[in-house]
Amino acid sequence: ILNVTAKDKTSGKTQTIIIEASSVLTDADIKKMQDDASIHAEEDKKKRELVDVKNTSEMIIYTAEKALKDAEGKIPDEIKQSVTEKIEALKSVKDGSDIDAVKKATEDLSQTMQKIGEAMAKASNNSQETSNNGGKNEDGNTPKDAEFKEDNGSKDKPNSQ
Repeated sequence: ILNVTAKDKTSGKTQTIIIEASSVLTDADIKKMQDDASIHAEEDKKKRELVDVKNTSEMIIYTAEKALKDAEGKIPDEIKQSVTEKIEALKSVKDGSDIDAVKKATEDLSQTMQKIGEAMAKASNNSQETSNNGGKNEDGNTPKDAEFKEDNGSKDKPNSQ
């Protein structure tokens, strides 16, 4: 199957390694393994789906906990409490074998996490409005637009030639 030759340039020595196929499996053994694989294909597919769902749930739990930490003091307590409850609900079902329960808890947490984003956006908009003073200047008056023309001063400047 594989033939490798190495030559040391300084000493001129050459070594060769040959790897040959030495399968102790008979054709019957190979056929049996293929049949077993096809029999268990559906079972393997379900296990893979369960692993994928669990990985997704762990990722969203991490994301939710990080979002709560980042938004500390910037979101209402009822949103924080709701997200925390959904995290705990997902943690309680994620290690089970009920794919549908894990998917539902993951979706519930995802929907609840959107409230964090909404609250953060609302808080950001409120802080921008207060920093902008509603479009008024420091003395409380609304600034007015004015036209501006630039005078190049070509009449008054001497020609430099």
